[in-house]
Amino acid sequence: SVLALKQKGYGVDKAVPTMVLAAASFDDIFAISLFSVCLGLAFADTSSSSSSLVMNVLHAPIEIVCGVVGGMIFGAIVVQLRSIVATGHWYAKNASANNDNNNNNNN
Repeated sequence: SVLALKQKGYGVDKAVPTMVLAAASFDDIFAISLFSVCLGLAFADTSSSSSSLVMNVLHAPIEIVCGVVGGMIFGAIVVQLRSIVATGHWYAKNASANNDNNNNNNN
């Protein structure tokens, strides 16, 4: 598998395994979105107006855009939290606040 090759060090310098995993994930998302559009078209109510047909066709691009935006927001939050934890700013603020509270309680 790709992860086994990554652990052995193949392609790590150029991030080949990471790119292969990202491309496979994107391919899966595209296939699932396209499949949901096909299901929507197959089971669409033909007696309704043509606007539902347009919405069924636009469903996949809207899903993909919302997924990308949501992933970017979630990724930015994770990066920020990781940098806060890595630098220790969160712990330093809490530790100083706890020390101040403990000092006030001891007096």
